Amino acid sequence: QYSLRRDKAVRSQAEQAGLEVVTRVGHTLVDPEALLLLSRGAPVTSYDKFRGLLAQELKARPVTTLPPPASLPPPGRTAAPHAIPSLEELGLEPMGDAAVIARGGEGAALRAMEAHLRRRDWIASFEKPKTSPTEMLAGGPFDAGAGRSTTVLSPYLTFGCLS
Repeated sequence: QYSLRRDKAVRSQAEQAGLEVVTRVGHTLVDPEALLLLSRGAPVTSYDKFRGLLAQELKARPVTTLPPPASLPPPGRTAAPHAIPSLEELGLEPMGDAAVIARGGEGAALRAMEAHLRRRDWIASFEKPKTSPTEMLAGGPFDAGAGRSTTVLSPYLTFGCLS
């Protein structure tokens, strides 16, 4: 897998440069690699099988949680050393509603999908390698009439607005 080879190469180069490399598991309860080892490298194809492997891993290495904070800091700028600066603090002007490039919800998702489904010639000749997923158009990212190379329907599928 490309990402694993890339990470290994980056780790090797960093260590050769004398840098300490710390790897963390993402936003999952357990390391996905641990589940893959439990399944002897075979992909899990059913939810029941996944639940069984997860139960085995949690029994072997229980998840520990931190206690909840006693209080939260006030909203806005805090003294936290890694706080994300505001646009103003970066010397930029706020973008207001113009920064909203995608509207959420089922209605917006259906309108975007219907607009792209009307592009019959585009659908028939679609080739994934020839797309640019970061392309933005003057008419907005969902302006199918503007000739965008992708549909940008993934967020709607991811968040359940389309299924």
